[in-house]
Amino acid sequence: MQRTESKVVTVMPYQENTRISEMEMFGWNLQGRQDVVTPVHADSDATPKLLGNGYNIDTSIESAHYVKLHFVRPLDLPNLGQIRKLESEYPFRELPEESKSTWPWWVIVVGIASFAIVQGVEKSVEGFIFATIVGLVFIGIAIVGLYANGKDNEKKRKIRQEILEKRQEVIEQLKSLSKEN
Repeated sequence: MQRTESKVVTVMPYQENTRISEMEMFGWNLQGRQDVVTPVHADSDATPKLLGNGYNIDTSIESAHYVKLHFVRPLDLPNLGQIRKLESEYPFRELPEESKSTWPWWVIVVGIASFAIVQGVEKSVEGFIFATIVGLVFIGIAIVGLYANGKDNEKKRKIRQEILEKRQEVIEQLKSLSKEN
């Protein structure tokens, strides 16, 4: 009987195929998988019926869904020590997604609408000044939000690029190990 080592990995359902492919690069074979759904929060609400006696009971349950993957790998795998080292260097984490925040644009729309409404109600110079200040404040808030969102996305792009470069580096080293055998 062949000696093996095993590892259990927990992932979100949408990450399952990617993780299986990544683990196979390091000599792991999928032994089994388990869908896990656990209740996180349950809530019940009882309201009196409009007609007649009794109550209407509404129950909602929020749950967490993830997948457990069980992998095995033979201990007599060629270059296992080097493969383990490369595996420890490989960034298995998920790539960060850029945020597509729309709130700054809504703030601009509200700022312009506020300007138009106040200007329509107040036909005086003071009303125009007040409407201009309100509109500019909203637009200023939106500009700060757009700037912060852009900076955040820039940071995420940099992290994403670093992860991809490290993955590629490890994959190239794995390929060179397999060519040696």
